[in-house]
Amino acid sequence: MQGPTNPIAGRYAVDVAKPLAGAGGGVSAFSVTDLRSSAARLMALRVARHFPARHRHVQAPFFAIDGLLCPLAHGVGPTIDGDAGYFVICSAPTGAPVSAGLHAWSEQALIEQVLKPVARVLEQLHQRGLTHRGIRPNNVFLPGPGEAVVLGAAWATPPAVDQPALFEPPYSAMCAPECRGEGSIADDVYALGVLLLTLATGHVPNLGANETVSSLRKLEMGSAAALIGTARLPPTVGDLILGMLAEDPDHRPLPSLLLDPASARGRKVAARPPRRAQRPIQVGAMSVANARMLAYALAMQPDAGVHMLRGSAITQWVRRDIGDPALGGRLEELQRFRVSDAPAEDARADATLLMRCVVLLDPLAPMCWRGLCFWLDAIGPALAVARVRSERTHPGAVAPILEDAIAADMIGQWALQRDSNGGSHATREEFRLVRGWLQKRGAAGGPRRLFYGLNPLSPCDSPILSGPWGGHWVATMADLVPALDAAMAANPTGEPIDAEILAFVAARSDRHIEKDINILDGTRDAEDRLLSVLRLLSEFQARFHPYPTLALAAWTVRETPPLLARWQNPRRRAAITERLRGLSAVGILTPMFALLQDTASLEVDRSEVQAVESELARLDLALKGIEGGSQARAAMASRIGQEIAAGLGLTALALALLAAAFG
Repeated sequence: MQGPTNPIAGRYAVDVAKPLAGAGGGVSAFSVTDLRSSAARLMALRVARHFPARHRHVQAPFFAIDGLLCPLAHGVGPTIDGDAGYFVICSAPTGAPVSAGLHAWSEQALIEQVLKPVARVLEQLHQRGLTHRGIRPNNVFLPGPGEAVVLGAAWATPPAVDQPALFEPPYSAMCAPECRGEGSIADDVYALGVLLLTLATGHVPNLGANETVSSLRKLEMGSAAALIGTARLPPTVGDLILGMLAEDPDHRPLPSLLLDPASARGRKVAARPPRRAQRPIQVGAMSVANARMLAYALAMQPDAGVHMLRGSAITQWVRRDIGDPALGGRLEELQRFRVSDAPAEDARADATLLMRCVVLLDPLAPMCWRGLCFWLDAIGPALAVARVRSERTHPGAVAPILEDAIAADMIGQWALQRDSNGGSHATREEFRLVRGWLQKRGAAGGPRRLFYGLNPLSPCDSPILSGPWGGHWVATMADLVPALDAAMAANPTGEPIDAEILAFVAARSDRHIEKDINILDGTRDAEDRLLSVLRLLSEFQARFHPYPTLALAAWTVRETPPLLARWQNPRRRAAITERLRGLSAVGILTPMFALLQDTASLEVDRSEVQAVESELARLDLALKGIEGGSQARAAMASRIGQEIAAGLGLTALALALLAAAFG
């Protein structure tokens, strides 16, 4: 562990040497010192690398509600066991959780200390379009005897990821914890109902040995009947719990109504019990007795479910034993459509049939695709958790299933089929964008882009940053450049950018930078790729971290000899090299990139080279001309020499004759 480091948001110093046991409702919590005030008792909730915090909640500037441990700030803090730490700062509870020493509460205490205070908090969350999704005994705190309870923090993990399935409605409990999503305020009302039941009886309800048995009992009997059982409850609280545990979220009272228990008690919505079959039907290992149980069994056991859907056993059972010929006819219509629409061994067509049948049998059920149940807003957290829980090549790997559902536009089909109020259009438009991320080629698209696009607070997963050289938590572009600089200082021979970083940058920046990424991704020439990397690094620094990065500057100097070789004038190349080294000492990349990309200087260098080459060509041509005309000139010189010699001979003879004549 490491002691306090740079304070989060400039004021909150986290001390990981001082854990706060039980304060985080199951999440690791540590002591915090507010450097500006010592009045409040604060804590830091640690965010696990692949369990992203709830970005809408921790980034809400107006998020301050009495009776709730609200988030105050979030950011990178001290490392723990060599791993970079990221924390959400919030108020610390002043009392123990109600799970400590469970006992039966009086009706008045349940209403005044639990129901009304929590309903008040939920109403304010509801007005802000937020949910809590963490109401459970170990995350609700009692400051002191007779005081109102305080809802714990639920911001440092995906929504409902720590919730026991018992506190979730069946349509949420059937999902893996990371696949439950934000849900609605009605889901918080349901959890509050289970909490009231737990405190009224003094013990947590026991519905069976595992979550599957628990969910089946709720679906068979209804949540209220299954959870309450034979327990004797105070009359007012008992009636309230019945309404809060309604199967349909629309039938549960809103938090504003719970603030007036008498009115909430008088509001009784008649919910028709599900049609129970005269005899159960076996689907795989599950025995089911109504339509919702059948939907659950099909979703949980897709292979057995598809096998049965190809026959007539299910439709006949729905018609005869449940007594719903209309539902049986619609199921049969889906079966006929499957037979006529695709070959018999088409796995995707089988999965589509099962998905449509589940929606038809239970309109409250989540999206069910190839054995995975999930709500749409949970796809991001599910992809994050999948990065550490299974390999992509594993037969049941979550990420390929989610990607397949998006790529095949199954989410749009699911939303359209279950649409009852016109909301499917917005969902389909949203996932058209998401589908575009997945289908986009290159480093700016694909599964990596999908992951970062759906997880705004997830850190970059590049081994450059999180491997043996790194240990950095990079969740924003402002974090990226200093982390890259530190990583390059630790590993000078490494590379500063990989595909993971490019996908992260594409998701966290604008189209301008994405264009540069596409240029880099499409470049195969080594020099052009190096220039593209330098362009990106200099742009990152200029826009997000305008401070010296000496290690990245030193890397630039080491990697630029191939680029410097473009200048053929030795003196100019030496001058540029010297200038580059001088700029590297300052640590600002933009002038270094500008120097290497100086087209005017390169043009002058090329012009000089062309001039020298032209002069050399002219001289070479002259030399060749001299060489080609040497023999003719030699013959001419010989003839002229002979003539001169003959002339000189005749002159000498004439002189001799004259001398003889004149004695």
